[in-house]
Amino acid sequence: MKISAYPKMFLSYDAGWQEFQQAAPSIIKVYLLLVVPLSLLPALMIAFVASDNAAYYSATLPASHYGEIAGLFLVTELLSVPVMAMTIRSVVTLKVRQVNFRQCFLLAALAPIPMWLSSLSLLVPHVGFSLACGFMGLLASGALLVHGIPALLGVERGIDAEDVTYVVLSLGAIMWALMTALIIVPLLGS
Repeated sequence: MKISAYPKMFLSYDAGWQEFQQAAPSIIKVYLLLVVPLSLLPALMIAFVASDNAAYYSATLPASHYGEIAGLFLVTELLSVPVMAMTIRSVVTLKVRQVNFRQCFLLAALAPIPMWLSSLSLLVPHVGFSLACGFMGLLASGALLVHGIPALLGVERGIDAEDVTYVVLSLGAIMWALMTALIIVPLLGS
């Protein structure tokens, strides 16, 4: 798939989706070449905060705790993609039709890319900026789900697609909130 097609996927049910599905390698390759490297990005940004801006976020939290937070965050990210793929498959199967796991995994691996990239906002030591970027990443991930559920999973646009999208978005937002709590709770407790 051409990277230039990716921005179109936020706004279109057609542009880039079929190409992505046809060009995407196996689940293992998608996991190793897309999910693992991009999951490392937020963990590395948390480690960066520990080395450069730790005092801005929490004056009393030791740098070693940031390493623990980054490691735990990385593990939850790596687990969240297959869990979301299983969740998407269950919701679609329950509400609409049978769908294969590969399609669900592709969507679960593609949707969090904006959230992973939003972690780059930690390069700027400003909580408001980081929160705004995180929220924008969440919205962009939602746009990918809105367009990807009909495009990748073959759910007919309309009430069924909207129903599946709301459930998946809700569960994804809950997962995102829990993962964010992994970072915020230790900072507040210090």
